[in-house]
Amino acid sequence: MNEDFLSTEDGKCLDAVLDRSCMLLDVCETIKDVLSMMKQSAQDLQSSIRRKSNEFDAYMSSRKKVCKVIQKFLSDLKKNTNKNNDLVSDVLTEVEATTLAVFESVLSFLSAPKKRSLVSKLTTKNSTQQVVNEVTKVDIALKSKVTEAKEVQKPLAALEINLQELEQGLESVFRCLIKNRVSLLNILNQ
Repeated sequence: MNEDFLSTEDGKCLDAVLDRSCMLLDVCETIKDVLSMMKQSAQDLQSSIRRKSNEFDAYMSSRKKVCKVIQKFLSDLKKNTNKNNDLVSDVLTEVEATTLAVFESVLSFLSAPKKRSLVSKLTTKNSTQQVVNEVTKVDIALKSKVTEAKEVQKPLAALEINLQELEQGLESVFRCLIKNRVSLLNILNQ
């Protein structure tokens, strides 16, 4: 970023950029929390299967809570995305929009989406095939009337791997967002 762009007489542009960077950090942190909740639910279900207590209802209850949190957050995110800031450059607006689209896609992926998310498009080879991600596979296995533990274990193991990979990816994005914010603050302090 160049300093001419960010320096205005009253600093409104830089303040807007700093506010938006803080918002992106908050969104990323919330998604990390959702991933953590899902990971814990998956681990609890896996533990339940190992103990042969098959407490599927606890997992499904947790999934419903997570889906409600995700849907509320997606709704809030869409409201926040619609607030355009005329002070911020087109490039920064584009970067922010892309970042938010990826975040929204991750949340849609985790909430067993009704529509194809960006994540599911990237993880499936054939774009015309029906989306059945690991989250959905576990949900389907648990909702079936004759559920055996072994039918749940394979998709649950795949889900845990995907959650771990998403968590690592989000941690990387979070670190990049922190570095960007530090750079902006350094420009402000110059």
